[in-house]
Order: sequence, then structure tokens, then C-alpha cells
Amino acid sequence: MYRELGATSSCSVRAAKEMANGGQRKTEHRRNCILGDSWCASVKTAEAIHECGRESIGIVKTSHIFFPKKELEEKMKTWPGGINLAIEATTSKGVKLLAIGYKYDSSKVLCFVATKNAGSTMLGDPYQAWFANDYDNVWSRPVDRPQIISTYFQKSNGIDKHNQARQLN
Repeated sequence: MYRELGATSSCSVRAAKEMANGGQRKTEHRRNCILGDSWCASVKTAEAIHECGRESIGIVKTSHIFFPKKELEEKMKTWPGGINLAIEATTSKGVKLLAIGYKYDSSKVLCFVATKNAGSTMLGDPYQAWFANDYDNVWSRPVDRPQIISTYFQKSNGIDKHNQARQLN
């Protein structure tokens, strides 16, 4: 597997295979979804995780070969917060993937790669943005985001929460 996928993808796929249901209830209707940070999120990894019977969602930062990161950032650079752009593609192995650009504010485009059935690009739970107004009062407002991105951010910090709890004891 290492020769075909490389170190990062092969490690991610081995972990995905070993996580029986990944802490999720087993269901006949939906495959388990693996969430990955930027270390294990790439087109190659998403394709391989799909091939081993799982879905995946990951945030793309540095491993963007075959991913339209530059194009998404360029297209969306002047767009306001709460906007997303999803592109569907099929790999040479026939795996359907999504490339998603998302802006929660007006400055940065976050990029995600996901398998087609990992979630929906329809509206999900909004992001709650906090900011100070002209009088230094703290305000918040909801920022739209697709369901697939809501799922990622609601669940992706599970390891961080575990590490924090472990360090408190």
C-alpha cells in the first residue's frame, strides 16, 4: 500500500480500516465517515478511503495535488462570508469526490475534499461568528455553511477534546 499511496495516505487508510465504525453506530444505510485534518486530507487519501468502504471529509491545506485549491481561492477571493462553491469530479478509478471552497468571513477560503456521499452541500448548522462592534461590544451572528462543513467542524475536534480531558487529570 505504501508504494501505491505514499506514507501519509497509506497511514490514513490503515487507520480508517482499523476503526470499526469509527465510534459511529453501524447502519445498513450509510457508510462510516472519516474526518481528517490537513495532514491526512488529499484527493489520493479520499479516493483510497472510499475504496476501503468508508466516506471521508478533510480540510486541504498543503497536500493539494489534483485538487483545485488555487482556482477556488482565486474565484472566491472577493466573495463575502457564508458562501461556498462545490465542484464534483470523478477520479480515474471512478470515485466521485467533492472539492469545496468555503468562506466563513470575507478574508480566507477554506478548502475541503470529500467523498460524494459524505454529506450534503445544502445548508447545515450555521457557524456562530463573534466580533466586536465599533463600541467594543461583543456581538455574534450566524454564518451560513453547508451541512458537510457543519459535520466536519462539529466532530473533527474529538481528538483535541480527548487530549484536553486527559491532560486535566
